[in-house]
Amino acid sequence: MYMKREFVEFRPDKVKTPAGETTDTVVIIDKSSGEIAFKGDPRQTREWLEGQESKERDKTGPEIETVEKVKGGTVIPGMVDTHEHPFLYASLANMVDLSEAGKLSELIDQVKKAGSDKSPDPLVCGYWHTEVISRLSKQDLDEAVPDRPVIVYDTSFHGAVVNTEMAKMLKSAISPEEDILGEFNIKTGRITEGFTIKAFEVISPPAEIIEGRVEKTFEEYFSNGITGVHDMAVNSWSELMAFLQMRKKWKNKEFSFPVARTFLMAPMLEKLFKSQRELEQAGLWDDKLLPTLGLKFITDGSLGSRTARLSEQYLDKETRGQWVVRVKEMNRVIEFALKHGIDQVAFHAIGDAAIKRVVRLAQQWGKKGQDLVGKDVDLARWRIEHFEMPTPETMQDVKDLGMWVSMQPNFLTDYIYRDRLGDRVKWICPHRKALGYKIPMMFGTDGMPMETLFGLWAATHALEEDQRLNFEEAMMAFSITPGKYTGEKRGLLEPGEKADIAVVDTDDFEQIIGGTQPQTVQDFADIQKGIQTKLRTDLPVLGTYVAGRKVYEKK
Repeated sequence: MYMKREFVEFRPDKVKTPAGETTDTVVIIDKSSGEIAFKGDPRQTREWLEGQESKERDKTGPEIETVEKVKGGTVIPGMVDTHEHPFLYASLANMVDLSEAGKLSELIDQVKKAGSDKSPDPLVCGYWHTEVISRLSKQDLDEAVPDRPVIVYDTSFHGAVVNTEMAKMLKSAISPEEDILGEFNIKTGRITEGFTIKAFEVISPPAEIIEGRVEKTFEEYFSNGITGVHDMAVNSWSELMAFLQMRKKWKNKEFSFPVARTFLMAPMLEKLFKSQRELEQAGLWDDKLLPTLGLKFITDGSLGSRTARLSEQYLDKETRGQWVVRVKEMNRVIEFALKHGIDQVAFHAIGDAAIKRVVRLAQQWGKKGQDLVGKDVDLARWRIEHFEMPTPETMQDVKDLGMWVSMQPNFLTDYIYRDRLGDRVKWICPHRKALGYKIPMMFGTDGMPMETLFGLWAATHALEEDQRLNFEEAMMAFSITPGKYTGEKRGLLEPGEKADIAVVDTDDFEQIIGGTQPQTVQDFADIQKGIQTKLRTDLPVLGTYVAGRKVYEKK
């Protein structure tokens, strides 16, 4: 007995994929299989449908029905954001946004007002622009909010300032055996790297609260035309439990869980396996879980916090950045992960020195993996996140090793850090160069901002030739390449591919993407702000489909 096949038929103004643009093209998706069933011109479509109907009449095929017809707009592949933090950002959902503060007094007034509600919970503030307001101290925060824990993150989330109450809370959460790298200055309240990561764990709410917030985040993904994400750092047990519980619930839904890969920080990965029996009993562990999991290391910091590890020091501070994890510790946890069946390893590495350290580590594992874990290590399962300031030498090494990179074209806005980098800002995000080395490159946003459409715009409007891609190349890094990484066919909207599709308003989409001519630095900064504002207020996405099922429709 055949199952009924339900089709959704798209007759758009245009179809845009990494292979180019076509008009007069019809795309049909099969809701039963969750795949694209057909793509062709109207005449070919008519013949194909007649063939399906003939099979149905002859009883050699299942009953078919076109349940929805979508006309107009531009059809594009559903975008995959390969560097996101849905569960971490859900922990920070109530964060006070300080991005508009132009002076220290304005920032303090905002913090003071937010902390006046007498809640006992930590007050979390973020998006402090260090390039605008360079000085902020524990004393400032103590005067603003003396009786409640307060933490203020900079825009990178790799640096923060805490008040006295938050410093006490953080210090009490650190066990004697924890080897945390970074700065924890009791006098100034300044914390960086390992301590900001520990703070994420301290302020994380219960799993049930995170779940509710992540559901809303998924809705936001779909409204942006994003049909899949890679979660790149589960930091707390609450976040991990929220992920596992949501994954279990979504098994009963008609479309795929949008989190395609989940990378755990080392403490969470080790705790996961220690808790395996209890998780199995709760129905939160099955044989399909491990292939979706990976191990994540943060090796250095960020340019915003001046903690990204560089080979030469920053111009405005006598530092070359910070290491966040020791090589000895990375080796220990990699061995643990591989022996437990986890072979996907991701490394946050922004500065050129950090990228070089990751490359050297990978080279050693490629040579000695057999001796260390009894089998060869597949370095094509390893990836470098951000890869923001690589050198030609390390790009060649990454290519030779077969490693992947996940880059963020929206980080081209780091041009604002000329104050600390000088002309080295021109090295940032060399997408064109990485493509020239034939490095497997995929794109993410890191949620800064979340919109992959802004990422497309940034990549195609980059200032330097080494950074700038054409539209098809940029779209490939958000669709085809992520599919290759996870072993899925996607991105070209061809029959047999997973039916992840976004329909966008043709005029608005063309206006946002625009041409690929470079602007001046000032123009780029002005335009990118305008593009972000437009995307937040008037998204061009009309509808989104995941595995053939409609998950978003613009009202």
